[in-house]
Amino acid sequence: MKMTSRLAFIPCILSVACTYTPAEGEWEFVDDITWISDECNVQADMNSNVSDSFEIVLIDAGFRIDGSTDCTLDGTNFSCAEPNTSTAIDFSDNGIDAVLDTVSSIGGTMRSSTSMLVEMSLSYICEGVDCDMFIEMVMAQGEDFVIPPCESIWEAEAEFSAPR
Repeated sequence: MKMTSRLAFIPCILSVACTYTPAEGEWEFVDDITWISDECNVQADMNSNVSDSFEIVLIDAGFRIDGSTDCTLDGTNFSCAEPNTSTAIDFSDNGIDAVLDTVSSIGGTMRSSTSMLVEMSLSYICEGVDCDMFIEMVMAQGEDFVIPPCESIWEAEAEFSAPR
C-alpha cells in the first residue's frame, strides 16, 4: 500500500500539466523580498520587509488578487494581467525626443494550493532619438535616476492564511 501511494505522485511529478489551484481567501507574504537582479538599483529605495496580505478569489480563467488583478495558471506557473502596467514620462516639453517607459509585471509559481512564490519585475526603457543625450544629461548631473534600459526582479513567498 505504501508503494502504491508513492507511485500515485509520479505522474504529477513527471508531468508539466500539474496545476495547483490557490485556496480562496486571505494570503500573506511570509518572507522578506529576495532580489533576483537589480539592474535599475531600486532595491535601496524599497522596503525589503514584505508584510502585506492579499485576497484571492477564484475565477473561470484562474484567480483574482484583491478584486482587480486577474491571473491565469499554466501548469504550476501563473501570470497576471494587472498590474502589468506601463507608465510613460515624455520629455518632449523640454525639447528632448525621449520617452521613459516604466513597465511592471507580476507572476510566479504555485508550490501547492496554499503556497506560492510571487515574482515581481520593474523595467525602464527609453524610446526616442534623444535617449543617449537624455542618459548623458542624467549621468552628468549626478542625479539618483534610473539609467535605461534596465530590469529589476524580486520575489517573495506567500502562504494561505484564512478562508474567505
